[in-house]
Amino acid sequence: MEKYTHPNTLALIPNRSKLRGIKPQRVKSEETQTYEMGSKMVLLDNSMNLNLALFYTTIDDFQETSFLVTDASAGFITQNVDVESKGFEIDSMYQLTSDLRLSGAVTYANTTHKDDGTDLAQAPKLTGNIGYFYNTEFSDYGVNFSSTGFVRYRSDMVSQINETYPSDSLTTLDFTFGISSPEDTWKAMIIVNNLTDAQSSEFSSPPAGPIGAVLGAPTGDQGITAETLNSGRTIKLQVSYNFY
Repeated sequence: MEKYTHPNTLALIPNRSKLRGIKPQRVKSEETQTYEMGSKMVLLDNSMNLNLALFYTTIDDFQETSFLVTDASAGFITQNVDVESKGFEIDSMYQLTSDLRLSGAVTYANTTHKDDGTDLAQAPKLTGNIGYFYNTEFSDYGVNFSSTGFVRYRSDMVSQINETYPSDSLTTLDFTFGISSPEDTWKAMIIVNNLTDAQSSEFSSPPAGPIGAVLGAPTGDQGITAETLNSGRTIKLQVSYNFY
C-alpha cells in the first residue's frame, strides 16, 4: 500500500479575448494550485489495484470562454474568473481470471466560481466507467477471441456561464468483438460505439445568426439553442492482414 500527499502549482500563458466588433482584450495568465492525498493499493494476491484520492484545486484568473451574442456581433469571449474544484477519484482494475479483467473508475468534482458559487460550464460533477477485457484461445479452431465492453457515464452539466444552456446526463455502451490467428497474422473485429444511440448535448449556445430576431426574439436569440450532440451509434467491421 502506498499513501501520498502532495501540492502542485501550474501557471498557464495569457490569452486574448476575441469577439467580432470588439477590440481583443488580453486576459491574465492562470495559476493553479492543487492539493491531493490518497492511497494506491495492491490487493487480493496482486490481482487487484485500487487507487483512492481526495483533491482540492483553486485556479486564480481561470480563462473562462463563453459564447456571447450582442446587437453588433456574436462570438466567443474569454474573461478571468477564480474557480475552485473539490472532490474524489476512485479507480480499480481486477484480474478476475487469466482471461477476464474488470476495470472501473469514478470521479466526483464539484467545480464552481468562487465569487457566486455557480457551476463552471462544461464541468459535470460526476463521471465514471465500468468495463471488461476478455481474451481467450480456442485451440480446437485455431483462433483467438477477444472482447471489450464499457459503460460510460457523465452527469448533467451546463454549457454557458450563469448556469445556462443545460445538458442532460449521458450514458453510453461501447463493445468490441474480435477473432484473430494465434500469430496475429489476420484479425477481424466488430466495433460498436454508443450501442443504444444515447443523445445529449456536448455544447450549446445561442445561434450566431440573427434567427431569433427575425421572429421577434430579443438580443441573444433567447429560446433558440444551437447544439453539438455527442456521436451517435456506429457499427464498424475492421479486417487486417499482416504480410510479414
